[in-house]
Amino acid sequence: MPLTLTCPNAECGRTLRVADALQGKKVRCPQCGQVLGDTAVATFDLPTVPSETLPLPVKEPSGGTLIDARPLAGRATSVERIGRFEIRDRLGEGAFGEVFRAYDPLLDREVALKVAKPGALTTPDRVERFLREAKSAANLRHPNIVPLFESGRDGERYFIASAFIKGQTLEALLEQGRLPRRDAVAIIRKLSEALAYAHSQGIVHRDVKPANVLIDEHGDPMLTDFGLAARRLGEEKMTQDNAVMGTPAYMSPEQAAGKSNEAGPASDQYSLGIMLYEMLTEKLPFEGSMEVVIFNHLQIEPKRLRSVDRTVPKDLETICLKCLEKTPGKRYLGCEALAEDLRRWLAGEVVVARPLTWAERGMKWTKRNPAVAGLLAAVVIVSIVGGSVSYVNYLQAQTEAAKAKRQEAIALKQQLLAEEAARQAKLEEQKTKKENIRAEGMLYANNLALAQAAWNENNAAVANDYLDKCRWDYRGWEHDYLYTLIAQPKSTLKGHTSYVHSVTFSPDGKRLASASADMTVKVWDAATGQESLTLKGHTDPVWSVTFSPDGKRLASASNDQTVKVWDGSEKQIPPASGGMKPRP
Repeated sequence: MPLTLTCPNAECGRTLRVADALQGKKVRCPQCGQVLGDTAVATFDLPTVPSETLPLPVKEPSGGTLIDARPLAGRATSVERIGRFEIRDRLGEGAFGEVFRAYDPLLDREVALKVAKPGALTTPDRVERFLREAKSAANLRHPNIVPLFESGRDGERYFIASAFIKGQTLEALLEQGRLPRRDAVAIIRKLSEALAYAHSQGIVHRDVKPANVLIDEHGDPMLTDFGLAARRLGEEKMTQDNAVMGTPAYMSPEQAAGKSNEAGPASDQYSLGIMLYEMLTEKLPFEGSMEVVIFNHLQIEPKRLRSVDRTVPKDLETICLKCLEKTPGKRYLGCEALAEDLRRWLAGEVVVARPLTWAERGMKWTKRNPAVAGLLAAVVIVSIVGGSVSYVNYLQAQTEAAKAKRQEAIALKQQLLAEEAARQAKLEEQKTKKENIRAEGMLYANNLALAQAAWNENNAAVANDYLDKCRWDYRGWEHDYLYTLIAQPKSTLKGHTSYVHSVTFSPDGKRLASASADMTVKVWDAATGQESLTLKGHTDPVWSVTFSPDGKRLASASNDQTVKVWDGSEKQIPPASGGMKPRP
């Protein structure tokens, strides 16, 4: 069974009957022709049904017109020419007109031709509103504003001709996914410059949104559709108080409050802030029904961008939120200042905008919600007065408790001081012990060094003394090495063929004499261990040998009952007397 709905557009208000097959679809009003999906005027969400095919317009027996939900662009049209313009293609439609791609044979160029719908301009005010775009944008010349060529009338049809831009709307581009952040900022910066120029010419757009921005084939944004634009002179006659004009999702608080006649350049800046928010986070700051969105524009602060997407730079968040201030005077002084701050960010420079403090946020909330703030203040005062007596008793109890706690704290402090003193004493003891260990280690190393030096000077006895002075619990491999080195013989003298009975050093320590059972006496070089002299003459084993005090002679005694005296030179010289027999 068809549903009966009323178009929410205040300027339309037509009663519509919706066929069963269209239930669950988003459709548009056939009277005011609102673009599908644009919640500004007449979009309906209907109960879902299985069918996915949207029918063409038909007539109900009751006389109601079913809503036309066919695609916008490329729809066939019976119109072939309007004025001198030859119609090539249908691009889309708005609240009061359709847009065609047309050819101008006079100037040999393609144009975008906006044509008012039949029956849409039923009053002089509506005609004036349609033609206002031509009046508003006729003298605007800026690289980021679509040029408007002319306006006119062909019979009952009014039209506006502007430059045809090859590309797509920013709205369509955003539906394909998020733009690179720097590209998004560059687009908003160029739109800010375009609006700053329009404002300098006395024109306020009042309907800035992605659907009214074309992205040309070079990626540059072009602002179009000045249908709601206000001119500073004479505009009071065209806009009445309590008239909400613009697209709810992108309108400023002053527009949402029904004061569109007060919407100045700061209103366009607010809309740019909404677009920047959407491009950076892929979300609108306020979503929901038209009534909810309008209320939020008036009363609710938008979520911080970084709470939606932590990757958004803080400076960009600050710039965006400054544009979204509820009070126009707290936004940038103008769109040129916004464009300059965006340029600073793109260049890596410090931006002018600064984030609000928590105190400033609290004051803003109080001003927007005076009733709630007053109620909270009253509750606080009543609570304070009603609980004053209890509070005095509470303070007395707290004083006693605090006194007890102070005593406890003093005792605890004394305990802590004692523990700290004990800890410091222990640390000092450990420090002394470490210093003693270090001193003992240095003494041990010093004794080893002195032992090494003595050994290098062939003074084994002194070296052994130093090794003995080393503490046993410090001795390591280095001590064992020196001890073994000193203990082992320096050299081994070989030459006798039998037992050696006696050995003696010369007084100067340079020679060594030995007596052997092989009946010889041998003299050795003490430094090299080389045999330098062999004395033969005894007929039995020689038992002892000694040097004279001057080291020049040797005396030897043998079992052959003789003592022989020898010349101590290196040449063997027989004894002068042939030997003397010892006394029995």
